[in-house]
Amino acid sequence: MLTDGRIENPGIRKAALGGVAKPKIMLSDLYGEYEQTQKTALSKMSPDQMRKWTSAKKRAVETLIERRGNKALQDLTREDALAYVDFWESRVIEEGISASSANKNISHITGMIKAVDKRLQLRLDNVFAGYARPSRQSSNGW
Repeated sequence: MLTDGRIENPGIRKAALGGVAKPKIMLSDLYGEYEQTQKTALSKMSPDQMRKWTSAKKRAVETLIERRGNKALQDLTREDALAYVDFWESRVIEEGISASSANKNISHITGMIKAVDKRLQLRLDNVFAGYARPSRQSSNGW
C-alpha cells in the first residue's frame, strides 16, 4: 500500500489506469524522435555517413509535411499515405526520378514512424501498410 499520498493524487491515478492520452508527436518532431531510436547505429557512423543519413530522413519528412501538413502521427490517415505515395509515383512518371529514390523516401517515412511508434508505444494505425515498395520494379511498373 502506498503511504506517500500517490494513490490519492488524481493525475497519477488517472495515468496509471490509462486515462491519460498518449503524447502527440508532430511530423515536424518525427526525425528528432526517430534519432533517439537510432543512437547505437548513429554512434558508429562517420561524419559523412551521418550527414547523408540525416539529410535523407529530414528531406522525406519535409516532403510529407509539404504534401499533407504538420499533423500529429496519430492523425495521419490512409489518405495521407496514399497521397504521399502518389506524389512520389507521379515524380517517377513525370520527372523521371528513379523508382529507387521514390521507394527510399517512402521507406524512410514508414521506418521512422514504426520505430517511434514502438519506442513510445503509441499504438498507431499502420496507414502506410503495403505502400513501402521494394527498390526493384513492382508490378505497377515502377
